Amino acid sequence: MTLADLARQLGAFAGGHATHADLQRWLDTVLSADALGVERSDSAPWDEAPDDNRLFWRLVYLFEGPNGASGGTASGTANGANTEGEESPAVSAAPAEPTAEERQRRRLAQRVIECLARTGSAAATFELLPIVTDQDRF
Repeated sequence: MTLADLARQLGAFAGGHATHADLQRWLDTVLSADALGVERSDSAPWDEAPDDNRLFWRLVYLFEGPNGASGGTASGTANGANTEGEESPAVSAAPAEPTAEERQRRRLAQRVIECLARTGSAAATFELLPIVTDQDRF
């Protein structure tokens, strides 16, 4: 999987064509395919395109995790509101309205892919990432 693949996934997420769950499943696939030990890791991608790989993995970890696609509550029932045995909104068939956190994550994904497109450089985008991720505050 490449930086271009990740940019497509983030673009689909930012555009509302993919859900947080879709993005998380894709990221889980990336993470599970990665060898954990350096001795088992393929160095060829790092040798050929180190800047692309550095940005790729930084973005994977930026969008994965407790504040990533799962939003920190896998079941959606942290407040105890689901007491009648019905399915939580996270697993129901009908798409739920995006939460404020999801909308914020979509805006971040859009800013990241716009930055990458405008700079045309993984190295420059990596250097700008702290500003891009904090842009909502500015």
